[in-house]
Amino acid sequence: MKNTVLECNAKKRWNLLLAVSIFICLYSVYLCFVVDPFVDNLTGLGYVHHHFFLMLSYTLLISFDSIFLSNLLFKKYSFPNAKRYQIGLIGGWVLMCIGVLIPWQEKTSSAQLDLHSLLCTISSIFMSGLWLRLYTNPFSYGKFKTIIFFELLAILCGILWIAFCGSISLMSEISYVCLNIIVLTFAQYPTNHQ
Repeated sequence: MKNTVLECNAKKRWNLLLAVSIFICLYSVYLCFVVDPFVDNLTGLGYVHHHFFLMLSYTLLISFDSIFLSNLLFKKYSFPNAKRYQIGLIGGWVLMCIGVLIPWQEKTSSAQLDLHSLLCTISSIFMSGLWLRLYTNPFSYGKFKTIIFFELLAILCGILWIAFCGSISLMSEISYVCLNIIVLTFAQYPTNHQ
C-alpha cells in the first residue's frame, strides 16, 4: 500500500515537471515570433525591443526550474560532494540572471555592456565546467553518467548555434535551455523501484 502511494506521488510530480517543461519549450517558441531568434538574444529582447516583462519572466522561470531540477537530480543520485555541485550550479544560474538583466542598449555605458558580457560568459563556462567535471567524476556511472552526457550535448548544441549564427542569439540560448530542461525532467521519470 505504501509503495503504491509513493509510486502515485512520483508519477504526479513527474507529470507536473513535464507540464512545466512543455510550457517553457512553448514559451521559447513564442519568443522566436517576437524577435528574430537568429539575430537577437534575451537581453536584446528586453532592452532593445522593449519586451522587458517577457525577458524577465522567461529568465527567472528557466533559472528557477533548472536549479530545482538539478537539485532533484543530485538528491536522486546522491554521491560525495554533491552539495558542492548543487551550490555551484545555483551560483552559476544566479550569475546568469544578473548578467542577462543588466541593461544593455545603445544608451547603456560600455561598463554595463562589459559587465553583462563578463557575467554571462563566466556563468556559462563555469556551469559547463561543472557538468564536465561531474562526467569525469569517479562516482558518475550508469544512468547518472548518461544524463550528464546528454546535458553536455545540450551545451554543445547551444555552442553550435552560436557558431552558426555568428553571435549569442536567442536560438542558441533557447536550444540549450529547452534541451537542458528536457534532459533534467526525463531524469526524474519514476521507475518501479522508486
